[in-house]
Amino acid sequence: MINTTVSYLLGLALAALGAVHILPLISTAATNDWPLAGLFFASLVFTIFFAGSFIVMSRGRIEPANRMQFIMLITCVWVLVPLVAALPFYTSGILTNPVHAYFEAVSGLTTTGATTIGDLNAVPQALILWRSSLQWLGGMFTILTVLLMLAPFGISGAPDNVHIPGYEGGDLVKSAKLVSMSLLPVYATLTSVCLLALWATGLPLFDAINIAFSTISTGGFMPRNGSLDIYQAPYANLVLSIFMIIGATSILGHRSHLRRHYVGGHNENPETFIFLVVCLWLGLVLSIYFYLHGSGNSPPSWIDAFSAGLFRAISLVTTTGYSIKTTEFAQIPFVIALVVCFVGGAAFSTAGGIKLFRAMLMMRQGRREMERLIHPHGITQARSTGRLIDIKLMKSVWVLSFVYLVTAGAISLVLSLEGLTFETSLMAAVAALSNIGPVLPMSVAASSGVTEYAVMSPLSLIVLIIGMVMGRVELLVLLSIGSLAYWRT
Repeated sequence: MINTTVSYLLGLALAALGAVHILPLISTAATNDWPLAGLFFASLVFTIFFAGSFIVMSRGRIEPANRMQFIMLITCVWVLVPLVAALPFYTSGILTNPVHAYFEAVSGLTTTGATTIGDLNAVPQALILWRSSLQWLGGMFTILTVLLMLAPFGISGAPDNVHIPGYEGGDLVKSAKLVSMSLLPVYATLTSVCLLALWATGLPLFDAINIAFSTISTGGFMPRNGSLDIYQAPYANLVLSIFMIIGATSILGHRSHLRRHYVGGHNENPETFIFLVVCLWLGLVLSIYFYLHGSGNSPPSWIDAFSAGLFRAISLVTTTGYSIKTTEFAQIPFVIALVVCFVGGAAFSTAGGIKLFRAMLMMRQGRREMERLIHPHGITQARSTGRLIDIKLMKSVWVLSFVYLVTAGAISLVLSLEGLTFETSLMAAVAALSNIGPVLPMSVAASSGVTEYAVMSPLSLIVLIIGMVMGRVELLVLLSIGSLAYWRT
C-alpha cells in the first residue's frame, strides 16, 4: 500500500498543476476560443478530482516515510504528473499521437525544452501558455525536489551543508509547505521582474510572459517559430542573459539577497563566482570561433561576435538552450556543446546537468590525487563549497558521473539503432539527461542528421522521456526503484 505521506504530497503536486490551468483558461476567454476553454476546464476538473482524492484519503493520518518512500514520491511526481499535464495537448488535437503529447508534457515539466510541435504559429495561444506554465511549475518542482529530498539525505553528493529555510527534518509534509511558502515568492518575484523587463524592451506582452516563464525555469520553450532574432530587440538578449544566470544559480542565494540577509548569499558561495567565470570564458571562446568561422558572405564584427558568443555561452551553461539564428554565425562546436551540457549549472537551481559543484569536486579530487603521486607520504586535504572532500562524498559523485555516462551511451545506442546518426544520437541523449533539448539543432547540422524531435520514432521519444526524467530525479534515484533491495525494504 502506498505511504500516506507520498499520496498526500502527490496530491499537492497535482493541485499545483491544477492551479496553473488558470492562465490558459484566461487566454481562451480573451480569444473567445470556447471549445478549447471547455477542454482546459475538463482537464482542470480531472486534475482537481485526482488531487483531492489523494489529499482526502491521506489527511489526518499522515505517517512517517523512509528514504525509499521519498524516492518513490520523487518518481511518481515526475512520471505521473506529466500524464495529466499531457491531456490538453492530446485532446485539443495539436498532438494526435499520445507519445508526442506525453513527450511535450515531460519536456515542459522537466524544463528540457524539446518539442514535437512542428508549427508553433498554428498553435492556439492557450496551449503555448500551457507549455510555458508547465516549465515554470517544473522549475519549482525541481527546486523542491533537491531541497526536500536530495540535499537532506546527501543523495548523489548533493550539498548538505546549507540552511534550507522551513525544512523540518523528518516531517516532509510540513517541510514541503514551509519551504514552498519561503521560496515561491522569490521565484515569482524574479519571474515578474523578468517579464516586465522583457516587455520594456519591446517584446509583445504575451511573448514576454511565455519567455519569462521559460527563462527563470531555464526551460527554453519559445512561443513562436524561429529564435530570438525574430523580435529584433537586442536589449531583450541582455535581459535574458541576466535572468538565465539568475535561473541557473542558487535560489537560496537569491532569497538571501532579496531579504538583505547576506549570510548564505552568493558572496559566500564560490560556486556562483566560478559559474560566472565559466560563462565568460566560454563566451570568449565562442566569440573567437564565431569571428573566425562566420558562415555569411562577410565575417561578423568583433562586437557582434562577442555578443553572440557570450549569449550562446550563457544559454548553454544554464541549460536553457535559447539561440540567435543569424546567418553570419556558425553552429556551436559539437564537442564543446557536449561537455558543457554534461556539466550544467549550479546547485539549488533549475538548471540541468551533473551540476558545477560536482565537476568542481572531481577536479579538486583529481588535483589531490596528483599531489599524492608526487608526495606519497604527504597529508593533503581538499575543500569544495566550504566542506572537506571525503571518500564517501567522492564515491557518490564518481558513481553518479559514471552512471550518467553509461546511461547516455545506452540511450544513444538505442537512438542509433533507430536510424539516427552518431552525432544526433549522442547529443540527443546528453540533451535529455541534462534537460537542454534545444541544444540539438544548435550543435548538429541538419545535413548530418535529424535535428527535430517531431520526426523521431515513438521508441526514440520514449527513450528520451526516460532520459529527461532520470536527469531531473538524479539518475541513481530512479535506478534504485528497479533494484530488488528497494522492494524488499
